[in-house]
Amino acid sequence: MPSQAQVNSTVTIVGTGFAAGETASVYFQITTLVPVGTAPVSNNGFFSVQVVVPAFSPGPVNIVAQGSSGKTQATAPFTILPPPPPPSSPTLQITGASTLYPGQTQLITVFTYLNGTPTDMSSISGTVLLPTGVTQSLSFLHVATGEYQSVYLVPNITGTYEVTVTVTASNGLSTSGSFSFSVIPKTTITTSTFNTTIFSSISSEIAALQSGLSSLQSALSSLASQTSSAISALSSSLSSIASQVSASFSSLSSRESTLEAYSLGALIIAFIALIVIIYGVFVRRRM
Repeated sequence: MPSQAQVNSTVTIVGTGFAAGETASVYFQITTLVPVGTAPVSNNGFFSVQVVVPAFSPGPVNIVAQGSSGKTQATAPFTILPPPPPPSSPTLQITGASTLYPGQTQLITVFTYLNGTPTDMSSISGTVLLPTGVTQSLSFLHVATGEYQSVYLVPNITGTYEVTVTVTASNGLSTSGSFSFSVIPKTTITTSTFNTTIFSSISSEIAALQSGLSSLQSALSSLASQTSSAISALSSSLSSIASQVSASFSSLSSRESTLEAYSLGALIIAFIALIVIIYGVFVRRRM
């Protein structure tokens, strides 16, 4: 019991029906017998002994128990299991900003894995090696499965910083990783350079504004000229129309006067003719 186990495991061998008072010897057998232990047989023919599985190759074997009297023997099957795979070492990945300025904050994130799967570690620790050779400790906060973070305030020291992180898995195996980042000085702009830059920018903007105003003035002048020409042309057209209307009215008045004169002349002639006729009638009657 059990009926299968790995090499170097402890199993219990139990036998019954043996001769009372004899000694039972236990063997593992493949092609030869390998003794693993002995046990006295009780008055009712029972024995029990614990043995260690010898270094046999994985697979089926026989367990043989023989009584010292030479009259009793029993056999039982047993399976030697292959050894377990060696424990896997954890792996880790460290991320953070590659370049910072003094006084900024570096967020260091560590991802931990076991057999390629994000896995929480039993412990995690880290240090920062400054460019001056001084080492500072880091503390990490667990934020998700297999993910840890540490916030580091960058001192006023430029150069390369080396971050080292060590993690230990639940199987007792540990691993370490490193990550480096640079701290560079902030760019300083002198007053003269700053003023020159500002004045150059202002001058460029003023020149562009003047060019825009000139273009606007030119456009307004052109518009005024076009408007004046349009007004002159309209005035000339109106004068021409007025002249034509006046001439039309004059012609019409002249025609009306002529017509009236003709009518009056015709009336006078008719009146004279009437008088002549009347006179002729009266003269004829007297004669």
